[in-house]
This record gives sequence, C-alpha cells and structure tokens, in this order.
Amino acid sequence: MSLISRLESSTLVARLQDLPFIPSALVQPALLSQFIIVGVIGGLIENITLIALVSGFELSTLISAAIGKECSILSMFVINDNWTFRNHRDKPLYRRVFQSNINRFGSIIIGLVVLFVLTTWLHVWYLVANLIGIGFGFIFNYAAESLLTWRVHDES
Repeated sequence: MSLISRLESSTLVARLQDLPFIPSALVQPALLSQFIIVGVIGGLIENITLIALVSGFELSTLISAAIGKECSILSMFVINDNWTFRNHRDKPLYRRVFQSNINRFGSIIIGLVVLFVLTTWLHVWYLVANLIGIGFGFIFNYAAESLLTWRVHDES
C-alpha cells in the first residue's frame, strides 16, 4: 500500500478534513505524502551535514545544525518547487525562495531550541535530538510552505 493510499484511508486525515479551522488544501494526501518524502530527503541532508561538521571539522553542534538546516532548506525548496508544488508557482522564483526561507526560519528556531534543550539539559545524543527537532518543525513547515510560499489554498 502506497503512502498516498495510506493517507487517503487514514482516520487522522478524515478527522483533519472535518475541522473547520484547517484549510482543506492542507489535507490533500498526495501533497502531504510528497512533502513527507521531500522532508525525509531534507532530514538526511541536514543530518549528514551535521555529522560531517561535528565529527569532521569539530564545529559546535548548534552551529553545525544551523548550517545543516540551511543546506536542507535549499535542497528541499528545489525539490518542492519542481515536484510537490510545481502546479502552484504563482510568484517569481526569487520571491518563492525568499518566502520559503522566511517560513522555515520558524522551524530553524524550533529545531535549534529542541536540540539545545535535549542535548544540554537531558543529555540526548545530538543526532537523536536533531531528529526530534525536525519532527517538531514538520507541522509548522508544512502549513507555512503550503499556505504562504505556494498558496495552495487559493485554488481550493
């Protein structure tokens, strides 16, 4: 069973579609599944960069994570712009890149705060802490990118 068909038959998706304060454009299984796939690719890029900078160059975890996040953001933008949201490109490229970076700034803050708290106070391994931070930022990113960068709700 594909990710799209699992999302389409999901009770969670059905319940989200019934909530009046969630735009129906956000609860499109195909769009959501593509966003998840791109997010996994971005997470891999972010964590590979993080490992390389912490282990290879001995940079601090937070600086390495911030650099990894920006590498991830730029790569995810390219994939999302050409695949996930290719039918929603109503703004010039430079504006979409800028808007995407502005939107994702919130997730950078969320991810870095989670990373800092988990590694400093709870002594969680930095890669596990970073993955948890990515998870916390996912919902924020999906809503911001869908509604503000590519404006999928304008067509619903």
